[in-house]
Amino acid sequence: MINKTSNKLNLILYIILSCPYFIMAQSILLNEDHSDWENVDLVSSDFDDGQFIDIRELKIANDDNYLFLRFSFDQEIILQDENDITLYLDIDNEITTGNSFNGMGADIIFNFGQKRGNFYGNQIFSIFHNDIGLISSPTVSSTEFEIGIKRQFDFTNLSMANDIKLFIRTSSFLGDYIPNEEEAASYQMKDNIPSFAGDYNIFPDPNADFRVMSYNVLRDQIFEPESKDAYSRILSTVKPDIFCFQEIYDHNATSLLNYLEDLDVINTIQEEWYAIKDGRDLITLSKYPIKFHREVFGNSFLVADVDGQDLIIINCHLPCCDNNNGREEEIDAILSFLRNGLEGNAPYPIISGTPYMILGDMNFVGFASQVESLLTGNIDDNYRFGDDVVLDWDDGLMTDVKPQTTGFPATFTWYNPFGSFSAGRLDYCIYTDATMEATNSYVLNTNGLSQSEIQETGLEIDDVNQASDHLPLIMDFKLLQTSTIDFSDEITIELSPNPFKDYLNIKSDNDVYSIQLIDNNGKIVFFKSLGAHLGKEINIQVTNHLKSGSYTAIIHTKNGYSSKPLIVVN
Repeated sequence: MINKTSNKLNLILYIILSCPYFIMAQSILLNEDHSDWENVDLVSSDFDDGQFIDIRELKIANDDNYLFLRFSFDQEIILQDENDITLYLDIDNEITTGNSFNGMGADIIFNFGQKRGNFYGNQIFSIFHNDIGLISSPTVSSTEFEIGIKRQFDFTNLSMANDIKLFIRTSSFLGDYIPNEEEAASYQMKDNIPSFAGDYNIFPDPNADFRVMSYNVLRDQIFEPESKDAYSRILSTVKPDIFCFQEIYDHNATSLLNYLEDLDVINTIQEEWYAIKDGRDLITLSKYPIKFHREVFGNSFLVADVDGQDLIIINCHLPCCDNNNGREEEIDAILSFLRNGLEGNAPYPIISGTPYMILGDMNFVGFASQVESLLTGNIDDNYRFGDDVVLDWDDGLMTDVKPQTTGFPATFTWYNPFGSFSAGRLDYCIYTDATMEATNSYVLNTNGLSQSEIQETGLEIDDVNQASDHLPLIMDFKLLQTSTIDFSDEITIELSPNPFKDYLNIKSDNDVYSIQLIDNNGKIVFFKSLGAHLGKEINIQVTNHLKSGSYTAIIHTKNGYSSKPLIVVN
């Protein structure tokens, strides 16, 4: 008789012996989700001994390319702003080299709040985030942070030894230490731990319904001759169905559409494309008809018809840097506009179950509450913008995609080696997970692609550097359900003349919000939102040159929806 239990134990033992770090070590992904740190031992835990800021816990990990640190505080801070938090790192565990301090020789002393540090070798010289490959997460306020530092430094031929020491201090004046003063954390690098690989696919998921891209193109840089080829390769490779651009100030939507056709990114002869611009810099191109769009406090609200299904996209470019009030104001305005639409009191009433997403360059470098507002529907200024809103159709939170950056154990979307801030996540996509699913997503960074990926895609290593300081976000979505309209028999609607040719009169017993015409294949062939021109008797011109035949008119009124047959004669 075969002993199945013995065979299972032998198999498990074989796996463990074949992979020495199967249990003891795992790859870390800097994505604001700390679950991958659960099996990493605490290096130090020290509560309530800080004068001003109390640093509480420290964990250390590594992979073949990065040293990772996770540390926490007793209060929310912004890591790269207005603090004196400093990392002391002895890269060779040798007290005779570097700056002798706290029982070790600190080769690198880096101040996160000042966003700079020093390297202590034969000479002392200044270093910045790009010199040590620093990645920090999150960019917003938090009590917990995780960072990555490259083990091989770009500014010198030195690299970290297998044995290192480090500590963190919150201030040079009465600051808290972790580990405590007169101590340092010793760490031995673990071998053969590849960086977090991820499961993204650069090419579109064949099982998804559509692909959307968000891309800040750095003040019309996409039109510059020196960037043209890089953009052509990037956009031709990712092939989104919907392009959402930020920072196109000096060109209109038609100019961009024609330009991308010249670059062979799209082909308007083979398929029709739609282009709109809202605000100062937001352009959306879509292979699906755009039924409605409106600027909302500088951001773009649009409705695309994805094979008969409404898809709402809010393309955003929120205020940057330390303008927390401006960001909060625009977030409140977006949430207020959504709430009014969900309640049927907006220029475009939102039908129950309609999928929607909020994406773009959010510039989230301030308060974490701003991110939370887009997940929860919490409006900061209720006096100006009204009540909070329940955003997702299952009454739960919206979902933050957090796509991985290609070739990096992180989710950063912005990187400027000449800027003062380290790589971080500024660009977001937040969506209704009750109505659609992100089946594949990534942030394209050509610097991290393997040689086989370069050959397969035709991209070049330096493409994203030539294009912008932001990286493109690419998401594939599958629709989980379609929105439904509840029709009412109690609404009185009269359409005349019927049959009609160009002009149609709509008469109702209450205000009319919108009308759409649907052909016999279920396709929306005409849509008009009446916006501020509400009324009980409306005369509209249908300009879509409809073919003669029978259609269904769906009229949205203050009291609900009504459906009427309609005949077109041309």
